[in-house]
Amino acid sequence: MSRTFSTIFLLFALFVVACEKRDNGPSNIVEIPEGLPDEDGENMTIILSDSAWKKAIIQAGHARKFNTRQETLIDNGIYVQFFDRLGETTAILHADSARIDDNTGNMCAFGNVDVYSRKNKTAVDTEVLCYDKEKGKLHSEDHFQLVDTLRGRFVRGKGFESDESLREYTIYQVTGEATAQR
Repeated sequence: MSRTFSTIFLLFALFVVACEKRDNGPSNIVEIPEGLPDEDGENMTIILSDSAWKKAIIQAGHARKFNTRQETLIDNGIYVQFFDRLGETTAILHADSARIDDNTGNMCAFGNVDVYSRKNKTAVDTEVLCYDKEKGKLHSEDHFQLVDTLRGRFVRGKGFESDESLREYTIYQVTGEATAQR
């Protein structure tokens, strides 16, 4: 009886071991840690549009897109070309880095921000400049320098708002020079 019990116990143990789940190596599912971008690329081009109207083309040295945060972060330089409804370039922006809200299309550029409008012969230099896509406005709360050669103005101040072409602008805290035209 002891022998029969031992045989049954041995068969039962073999059965349990045979039915045990085995590790067949790594799975095909890779867990991505939080905080990593969903897309990451060098020398990228991003187009901001509204219906059939191409509003801006952004060229980025390095861009990272985060889908859950609905934002794109750009570093290693950014170049933006703004367009009017006729497809004409209204302004060109250069900066060190930027953040784009992928939900609204709004953007803030940071570090050595330069914006220039050939048509209106106006340039703005600042450290932070934001673009409101819906309003079509550029604005900054930071110190800036504006040179409007068409109107003979050189203005320094803190805080301003402008249309995309730098034609119409509002300056909040003004310091600077203006040359009267005759």
